[in-house]
Amino acid sequence: MIASMTGYGRGEARGRGVAVAVEIRTVNHRHLETSIRLPVGLWELEPFIKREVQRAISRGRVEVFLHVLSPLAGDREPLVDTALAGKYLKALRAAGKRLKLASALDLSLLVRLPDVVRVEERPVETAPIRPLVKQALLKALRRLAQMRLTEGRRLGQDIRRRVNYIQHRLTPVELAARESWRRQEQQMRLKVADWLGAKEADNRRLVQELISKQLRSDVTEEVVRLRSHLEQFHQLLSAGEPVGRQMDFLLQEIGRELNTLGAKSVDAKLAHQVVGLKEEMEKIREQVQNLE
Repeated sequence: MIASMTGYGRGEARGRGVAVAVEIRTVNHRHLETSIRLPVGLWELEPFIKREVQRAISRGRVEVFLHVLSPLAGDREPLVDTALAGKYLKALRAAGKRLKLASALDLSLLVRLPDVVRVEERPVETAPIRPLVKQALLKALRRLAQMRLTEGRRLGQDIRRRVNYIQHRLTPVELAARESWRRQEQQMRLKVADWLGAKEADNRRLVQELISKQLRSDVTEEVVRLRSHLEQFHQLLSAGEPVGRQMDFLLQEIGRELNTLGAKSVDAKLAHQVVGLKEEMEKIREQVQNLE
């Protein structure tokens, strides 16, 4: 089952007085690019989270957010810089004397002065919450996978419909190419007859010209390769693994064959049909950019 690169998943876990939540968001990207945002003190969990993400996702830009919903005991501690407070007090008293002001200094004033009180983040013991993070992470990854599969199924249906359309239009393209060749052959015979006037046509020269033109306008090889590529596309749509990169490669090959068809299309009707196939291929390419 193919999967989209776009999705969202959230998971929560609780235990030991702590609750954690993991959110994962993914968008399109040619390769796997992971960004992990963790609360202060939990950075050592990043390698573990990254490994789990890499096991589940092969392509896309991934953002992981870890939230601690219940505070960890003792993870923050207020500190009072008494030495700095003493210097403030001394300086303020000296200023009061010089200005002949009554002293009204108390603790409530001192604690409001810059840097007297600060909150220090203490190292957090990650061992107790690591199992909770894993539970929440795996839940988020499962929900993300389900959303990506649902979106991938929708994209796959649209891609399959467009691939079928191109396959069905190849036969009319072949017929139009043959009809174009017959008209060219008739025109060539008339030109040779006109060149030679009343004289008998030079059959050898005519045959050489016709063979040369046929080699330049024959589309059999391109159509055969296109059918092969499109059949491979159907196989990838039924695969149970990420196929975005393989589809990218096939689209390059399909585009190359369609460009050759267009170059050989001297007939306006045939050229118009090839342009229609190219438009469908570009729509498929846009959808494939969303697949993992």
